[in-house]
Amino acid sequence: MTKLLFVVLLLYYLQFANSEVYKDGYCMWYGQCGDGANGGKLNCYYNKPAVVVPKNSTFFNKLVSLCPNVIDQDDPSNTRVCCNLDQLNTLDTAISVPRQALARCPSCLYNFIDVFCRTTCSPDSSTFQQPVVENGTDGVEEIKSITMYIAQSTLYQFFTSCKDVNFPQTNTKALDLLCGVSVKECNGLKWLNYMGNIGNGNTPFPIVYKNSTKGLKSGQKLYKYETRSCNTYYNDARCSCQDCRDSCAHFPTVPPSQNVTRIVGLEESLFSVVVIFCVFVILFVSAVTLYMIYSFATKSKRKPNSGEDSPLIDKEEAQKIFNRPYGLSKPECGICSCGNYFDYFLRSCFYYWGYFVAKYPWLILIVAFIVVTPLCFGILLMKITTDPVELWSSPDSQARHEKDYFDQHFGPFYRTEMLIFTSENLSQFNYTVHKTNTDTGSTVQFNHLFQKKILLEVMEIQNYLTSMKVPYNG
Repeated sequence: MTKLLFVVLLLYYLQFANSEVYKDGYCMWYGQCGDGANGGKLNCYYNKPAVVVPKNSTFFNKLVSLCPNVIDQDDPSNTRVCCNLDQLNTLDTAISVPRQALARCPSCLYNFIDVFCRTTCSPDSSTFQQPVVENGTDGVEEIKSITMYIAQSTLYQFFTSCKDVNFPQTNTKALDLLCGVSVKECNGLKWLNYMGNIGNGNTPFPIVYKNSTKGLKSGQKLYKYETRSCNTYYNDARCSCQDCRDSCAHFPTVPPSQNVTRIVGLEESLFSVVVIFCVFVILFVSAVTLYMIYSFATKSKRKPNSGEDSPLIDKEEAQKIFNRPYGLSKPECGICSCGNYFDYFLRSCFYYWGYFVAKYPWLILIVAFIVVTPLCFGILLMKITTDPVELWSSPDSQARHEKDYFDQHFGPFYRTEMLIFTSENLSQFNYTVHKTNTDTGSTVQFNHLFQKKILLEVMEIQNYLTSMKVPYNG
């Protein structure tokens, strides 16, 4: 009986000694050991307290620049992490491609880097990580895969800050490239699971993300933290309206009218406009009708001119005709429109002005030369602007600040031209893949564009384009 009790106690002790610790301040990995998929490295299993980072060391400075949220803000010298410099360098290299795709939105890029910094270096990683551990070739325990539990609120904020970011090179959303599916079908969980899948050609070992408490062990919890919204400033820059809807200007909402007075079912203001319009129409129709009646009555009472049938014109009348400017006839009706008088006034003014210029040409030329010549000296200070950026964007505009930020960090942007090749009268073909000398291999069907003839022609065009030289003066 005593021996049996001793064996039970021994087994209990061994089980307790080999059990994992799930509490704040404990890690699940630290350092790298063993080769993983896609040419990467596996992380070493390390279920021990987080390691203190020496302040002002190379590793500490790297943390400050890449993962500032991991630093202990109250006491930086007591910063504890679950990663070393090699893991941080691997992370920095792995996010180089997403960094280019998300750089248009500083807050989105910050959230993207931050989520991997926290899951890689968090000193409390044992509370939300569950690894699959195996012994490596050198006897060191290696993490072959790992499951991470993250709160749904954090995943939602993380995804929302990046879902509208554009990728101009392909005229699509950035998440169409980074999520594995269309951005319409993507969410925070699908995005992280695609980034953690070794099938993306970058991840060294499988990383599975879950947002459910199912499967959590005692002492573990969903990892939860606050992210930045896409319209917040980071490094004196923020997402543009094209990449973040919250950055767009919002027009104030007009409060609904209260105690609206209605007349005949219409609002008071609308009813007033309708009444005014009807009164105006009645007055206008009445005025036109009276004018037509008056004109008809006046015309019927007008006496014929006794001199109309005379072939001769007296001297006084002839003098009036010859002295009158050509085409000018002053309105004689008693109720002519204002337009007729204004037209007569303009004709008279231009006639006498032309007459004056034709009569004194040298005076006009001399005066014009004296007035215009001093005004032309300003052309000496004229500066012609041909740069479209200077022509169409203000130096203080948000678009200019974003362009300057992009040029400073990634170099000037040039519009990318795309060539699309196709062929005619060619069909698909089968190709047999041989794995070994004895294996018959498998047959794979390829599109007609992969025929050797087509590829050689495309290569010839590519070589011609890459060797093209264009003179540039700028």
